[in-house]
Amino acid sequence: KHFTVMGYANLLGCPMDAKTASALGRRCANLSRQRGLVIGDVSDPRFGAVHSYHESVLQEVLPPALKKAA
Repeated sequence: KHFTVMGYANLLGCPMDAKTASALGRRCANLSRQRGLVIGDVSDPRFGAVHSYHESVLQEVLPPALKKAA
């Protein structure tokens, strides 16, 4: 299961701005590379293309960041 950062945040009921999603995406990308996980590409009408990450990476990166934002 792969999701974009913004898509996964929306799924959790915590929409976020593009700047925050970009910063978290960099963290997801680094973690994905360390673990040898595939980073996907998804077409996006606003940004052209955005990366998607395995759900396990998003589960690790997003909840702590969302708690800090709350």
